[in-house]
This record gives sequence, C-alpha cells and structure tokens, in this order.
Amino acid sequence: MADLSLSFDPNKISAASDSASDAISKCAANSDAASDALSKIAAVSDAASDALSKIAAVSDVASNAQSKITARSTTWDTKCVILKVYAEATAIAAGDGAMYFTIPAALNGMNLVSCGGHLYTAATSGVVGVMIRNVTSSVDMLSAAKILEWDVTEKDTATAAAASAAVISTANDGVATGEEIAIDIDAAASGAKGMEIRLSFRTP
Repeated sequence: MADLSLSFDPNKISAASDSASDAISKCAANSDAASDALSKIAAVSDAASDALSKIAAVSDVASNAQSKITARSTTWDTKCVILKVYAEATAIAAGDGAMYFTIPAALNGMNLVSCGGHLYTAATSGVVGVMIRNVTSSVDMLSAAKILEWDVTEKDTATAAAASAAVISTANDGVATGEEIAIDIDAAASGAKGMEIRLSFRTP
C-alpha cells in the first residue's frame, strides 16, 4: 500500500510565506500610491474646473463690457440734424423742396439711419407725408411706400404705429460733403402747422 504521508519543509513554507507577505505589502503600497495619485488627479481636476469657471466668468464680464462699448460707440457715432421746415404758426403746403440743406463735412460718408418729425399743430383731417430726397444724387432716401407720415391729430412721428413708420432706402442712404438734401411735402393735410424734421446719420 502506498505511503500517503506528506513531507513538509518548514524552511520552504516560511520562505513562501515571507514572499507572499512581501507581495501583499507591495500590493498594499501600490494601492496606497494609486489612491494618492487618484486623490491628486481629483484635486487637479477640481482646480482645473475652478479655473475654467473663473475664465468663463471673466469671459462673460469681457463680453458684457464689449457689448456696452459697442452700444456707446454706436450712440456716440450717431449725429442728428434738426431742420426747421416751417415756423410754428405757418400752415404746411404740399410740394417739393419745402426746405433744402447741404451735407457738412462732419456727415461725410455717413448713412441716414433714422428720421422723425414734429408738427406744432396737428392735422385735423388727413395724413401729413414727407419724403427726404438727395437732390445731388437724384434719389429718394425713403421707400416710396413708407415715407415719413403723421396720422390725423398726431403731432410727432414718435407716436406713429410701427406699421406706418418710415423706411429708409438702404440703396440711397449714403451722403457726402456738399450734397443737397431736400424736404418734399408729399401730403399736407388740413390744419397742420409748423414742422421740424430730425435726421440721424451714422458711419456704416
């Protein structure tokens, strides 16, 4: 019958145990190092995220500042001309060339960007209509379908409905030094007296 007894070498068992213990220690050390590395990566990630948030905040502030600068620049670059077409008590009459003015050097190269007007006595019936015409270039500066108009009983075009506001012809809005601009009264209406026209110009 075979001998089933086992023979163990205590020295080998001890050495193997030491090796296993050393391996476990190294694994534990590596695990600690990995954990430390992950903590550092997490800290760097948090720092990077915080930095990105601050950059985004600075970017928003810069964008907002740029928008304000642009808005102010646009306002400062706009120049307005106010024309006294009729004295306060003078009745308005239809016809071309109710008033002329010449473009000064300060408006050279600018575009007409808005227009408005005021009556000192509103019409009692009918609509007052005005066309802005560049005499030198022989072009109307407003759309023929959307000239400057005052509705009956209305003194200022600022109160006109959006649908009836004047539309500037972008093909004919530019002006140059020395050009003659005419104010044509396309419709006078009954009772309307006294007229001022406001023209705003801006560098394109």
